[in-house]
Amino acid sequence: LVTQPLRYPADAPLPPSLPRFDAATDDLLPLAPGTDAAWALPLHGRQGQLGVLLLGRRRGDGLYTEEEIAIARAIGERLLDLQATAALARRLLDLTRVQWAEGQVADRQTRRVLHDEILPDLHAALIMLRHEPEAQAEQAVDLLAAVHRQIADLLRALPVRPPARPSGRLLEDLRRLVTEEMAPRFDSVRFAAGADASGTAARLRPLTAEVTFYAVSELVRNAARHGRSADGPLSLTVTVEGGADLTVAVQDNGTGGPALDPDAGAGQGLALHAAMLAIVGGTLSVTPGSEGGINAVIRVKADSG
Repeated sequence: LVTQPLRYPADAPLPPSLPRFDAATDDLLPLAPGTDAAWALPLHGRQGQLGVLLLGRRRGDGLYTEEEIAIARAIGERLLDLQATAALARRLLDLTRVQWAEGQVADRQTRRVLHDEILPDLHAALIMLRHEPEAQAEQAVDLLAAVHRQIADLLRALPVRPPARPSGRLLEDLRRLVTEEMAPRFDSVRFAAGADASGTAARLRPLTAEVTFYAVSELVRNAARHGRSADGPLSLTVTVEGGADLTVAVQDNGTGGPALDPDAGAGQGLALHAAMLAIVGGTLSVTPGSEGGINAVIRVKADSG
């Protein structure tokens, strides 16, 4: 989210290389001589190491005090946090605009098809059945069948309805989503939860649990909508594991779904859910499966307090 380094002054050069940092270290580390930066201070956040603050030599060639180091670290971590928040806000705004525009276009297309194609065909079929029911019955049935196909195509093209709001028990809600609500759209489904999954899910904050549920729902619905092919049955596997993080893996053997790329024409729904997960401290990765389909993994941290 923070792609460009922050510098003061703005033209301050960066060292050609940085030392490797232990993720748990808080020590101020010296840099090789020959650059304007003399010290490297690791910056940390809720999700681990955020970055590195590079410090020049102290005025007067003295040593930094512990208080100065603590203040510098707090300011650096706050600046990165603010930049990440602003980047997420911009991304969410862009994605929301795109989804709103797509919804407006879909609404107008639906109205046009209903007015210009479906209603005239229905009217023609009614006239046939009313005036010459026996002579034109077969033609009227064909016309009604074509109307039925048009309506079915419209329904498939419309955005899917929002899933049922989760009850607050994430594991049970996910199990119900996979094995009951979405099961008819697959040839086979499998839901598995590790021994620690229930306890980890119970420690999630309510907002984190809700965002996780809707992200999994989007992945499952994408698999049902885009994964079907004529070559074989479509299967879905959802696995939940606990621990320090709650991990939800969604796998299917279909033809693949939209890419997780905010700049691409597809996958805007996934990009929106990825941004929402980032806000609550989670991640979403989507990769091609080894045997077709997708392999999506959601990770969110449980509240340790």
